Amino acid sequence: MRSDNEGDPQRVTFDAMNIPARVPLLAAAGLPFLQRDNEGSIMATQALARERDLGLQFSSMEELAAGLRDAARLEDLRRSVWRQRDVFTFDAHADRLVEFFRQAARGR
Repeated sequence: MRSDNEGDPQRVTFDAMNIPARVPLLAAAGLPFLQRDNEGSIMATQALARERDLGLQFSSMEELAAGLRDAARLEDLRRSVWRQRDVFTFDAHADRLVEFFRQAARGR
């Protein structure tokens, strides 16, 4: 997806802030994310991928092809995704969610 918000929070769209449902599926399978490089724009999936080293960003098909030929980098990404896959499960967050609801029920 191409973003044109240029880092302006008032121009950010739902698509730019959304983490799609496919992200946990890719992570569970140990598959790195392939994403258009939207450097300078606010993009939730790009920020997640960069912060956690989960994906390959590209600006052109030639750049994507070169990235896909870099076997060492792809293996590093695959290992990184595999190592962090549990973060994308419901169970990883269930205890905090239950505690949140308990506090909300108590009126805090």
